[in-house]
Amino acid sequence: MKKIDLKLIVIGCLTGLCIWLFINPKIQEVEKHIKDLFSQISSPALRSHYYDKASIRLAQNKQSLAAEISKGFHDFKTSSVKIKTWTKPGFEHTRKIVERRLLRLYIHNVEFRWILKPLMQQLYFPQMKWLWRRIEEVQNHTDNDFCHHALMAILCSAEPVYMQTLRSIVCPSISVEDSELSIAHIETVMTITPEDYALQS
Repeated sequence: MKKIDLKLIVIGCLTGLCIWLFINPKIQEVEKHIKDLFSQISSPALRSHYYDKASIRLAQNKQSLAAEISKGFHDFKTSSVKIKTWTKPGFEHTRKIVERRLLRLYIHNVEFRWILKPLMQQLYFPQMKWLWRRIEEVQNHTDNDFCHHALMAILCSAEPVYMQTLRSIVCPSISVEDSELSIAHIETVMTITPEDYALQS
């Protein structure tokens, strides 16, 4: 989905508010709506810029009135602004993502199987263990040369929960090509303890 231009949203809102002002000339209500809208902008500089633009529009280009309106905007406390910060995902969340990637790579990238196979002994989540056992069964009956269609057939005949949670691993809708750095990350997460993971920055 295309990112909506903030400038176009603001201009549209200002135009709509100015039209509404002519219909219902209560400038205090217009100011309140503008304050509520602009208080969602986390950048003080950008918020100040749009406050000045709104002041000029509301004052109909009368500088003295615009300055008075602008002062009221700038004195408004924007305590409702919350700046989102990145937080490190929990160990279990990270481990689940990595286990899914591990199995996906094993199924779809033959050249990585010899590196990834030893890590399968470290699988933690029951559904991932179940899928690995099915992979081993298929490999035992196909001389280690299997395709994901055989696994998909097994999923279709298994309990619905396995189809719901494992289909995107067996039959992904994204590219499964990875680099050596990705493999190294998988090895690190699969062999690290929750305590050591928490100590990492």
